[in-house]
Amino acid sequence: MKKLSSILCLLILVSCSIEDKDELTSFVESSNSQKDSVWMEQEDRSVPGEWFKVLLVFGWIDDGIECERIVQQYKETYPEINYRCNPVK
Repeated sequence: MKKLSSILCLLILVSCSIEDKDELTSFVESSNSQKDSVWMEQEDRSVPGEWFKVLLVFGWIDDGIECERIVQQYKETYPEINYRCNPVK
């Protein structure tokens, strides 16, 4: 179930247009209910230092720890790509 919710979030973000992603990001970041949530971000491979939100991690006892676990799995699978966790602001 935990993996399923993470995968669904990823699919939602990937399938959104840029405008939809901006709207989703704004909604999440302005919502008090997501204050402990964490974004998993991926560094743009063509523009170093530019990061994109890929996945919203929420609903866990410690969202930060769960995000780091997911990042670790991605780093093992895609070692050439940089990932990080960033708290929802």
